[in-house]
Amino acid sequence: MVETLLIIDDDVMDRMGGMIRHLCVGMIDEAVHVTVLSRGRQHQEDDQIALARVAYVPPAPWPWRRARPEMVLQAIGGRKPAIVHCMSAHLAVWAETLCDAWGAALVVQLSDLHDAARFAKMRPCCPVTGVAMTASVQNALTEEVPQWQPHVRLIPAGLPADAEAAALSDPNRIPSAVTTMPLSKNSGLVTVLKALRTLVRAGHEIQLFLLSSGWAEPRYRRLVHQLGLHRYVTFAGRLRDWSVLRRTMGAGDFYIAAGATERFDISGLTALASGMIILAPSHALEDYLIDDETAVRFDPGSPRQLAQKWSALLEDRDRARKLACNALDYARSRHQASTMITQLAELYRQICETRHKVAVE
Repeated sequence: MVETLLIIDDDVMDRMGGMIRHLCVGMIDEAVHVTVLSRGRQHQEDDQIALARVAYVPPAPWPWRRARPEMVLQAIGGRKPAIVHCMSAHLAVWAETLCDAWGAALVVQLSDLHDAARFAKMRPCCPVTGVAMTASVQNALTEEVPQWQPHVRLIPAGLPADAEAAALSDPNRIPSAVTTMPLSKNSGLVTVLKALRTLVRAGHEIQLFLLSSGWAEPRYRRLVHQLGLHRYVTFAGRLRDWSVLRRTMGAGDFYIAAGATERFDISGLTALASGMIILAPSHALEDYLIDDETAVRFDPGSPRQLAQKWSALLEDRDRARKLACNALDYARSRHQASTMITQLAELYRQICETRHKVAVE
């Protein structure tokens, strides 16, 4: 049994909560005992991390202060982990002293370029392995810091895939689109709303649901009314429960990602695994958003181009359905939760075996 401590915080749970839930559940079958340590506030949805024990260490009032290993060990039940798996590079910087004190190996989740840049600057005093979730993140890191190459493993993010793609399967239902981009100034939502106005003026019937929140929401509500879209746009609010988000997205047809965000979240992967028709910006880093295969790419600064590509999919439903089915097949073959869990468990075991051999020698 590999004793593992999984470290999360509010940011990680907001971006990848559903994936973390499946990770904790799946490790039970892999002879890996997972304890979760949260550096954030306690949420009601933390109960859905499932069978793993969740301990809490509140963030220190001074960010530069390191955690006291004995205090953290007491919080997690006194069992020293062999593996400390941090779900972001920011958390890994905080956890280095814990690993050094406990003789544990550090595993760092690298979900985006922000994580890669921070990981590249680390000078850990304990054995460390980076887990890149996409090849683009792995390549960006190893090209910048080649000496990290032997210490970075590619393990794609995974989620359970739906049995079939439901997008546009009912010709009598008005098509719907969802977006989860934050309601902030540079989110790309203006591009989506202007494209939607073009579709409406061309006679298309479609409903857009905004599954997000943010400080700029009043501004976007005003813009919706200015564009005459109040009958076509619903501000549904952010869905923090991943299972509810999954059901909601699975009932939709289109997933629109108008602007590349600074941090990775699993919304795009959820859309892929739900068999949705995905429209994504041309500079998005997610490797699984392949133009004209699993998604349609567009210039994020061009509402006209988005409207053209969106309209073409509404008018050619066979092509749109094929795109959704391709997305679902891709998720099944390359981004299954079970595969991610198996590969991570094998990595944990390899690290422990290597360290044991070194200790014996």
